[in-house]
Amino acid sequence: GRGGVGGGSRGGDGGGGTLFEVEDQPANSRVQYVEMPGGTGITFVNPRSGFRGTARFFIVFAIFWLGISGVVFMAFLIGALQNMRWEEFLPLVFISGFVMIGVLFLGVAIQLALARSVLLATREGVVFTTKGPFRAAEWQVAAGNIREIVAGPSGTTINDKALLQVQVRVKGGGKDRAFFTGLSDEEIFWVATRVRTFYAIQG
Repeated sequence: GRGGVGGGSRGGDGGGGTLFEVEDQPANSRVQYVEMPGGTGITFVNPRSGFRGTARFFIVFAIFWLGISGVVFMAFLIGALQNMRWEEFLPLVFISGFVMIGVLFLGVAIQLALARSVLLATREGVVFTTKGPFRAAEWQVAAGNIREIVAGPSGTTINDKALLQVQVRVKGGGKDRAFFTGLSDEEIFWVATRVRTFYAIQG
């Protein structure tokens, strides 16, 4: 159920992750949390967030970027069409790269805003699915292959602050998995704590 933030810091895990314990779901969290009967599993459903949080940052950045690069592109295009000299069309190739960057950020914003993700943790293992307008994915890790579950940096930084994600680290050099990038730090710590507790993994 929902409640205040509990637990305390247990420091880093030595591998770039954090084992900060948050036992209770943050009060402002929109994540749907369900415990299965008999303690057989737990489910987290991250609904479509809309254009808020991380998605809002990307949409604002994309509009700003496309506004500037689009104006510059049109200015060069009009000049090139007026003079009709092929060398004046060459800068358009360079500028179009900046326009595509804006389009990429716009796509990321829409994916984040409209994607719906589900994490299912059972005694057999972890299954994660996500579905958005541009990308759908699913992966799973068997319970016996889970080495640790931590909150770690996603590699994306916004306003000099690294976005966290829940990371499932796999034994024997297997491929590590990560999910729920874009949730608040408190939600990331909470999900990691709940899944770690379910599998009785000690930090």
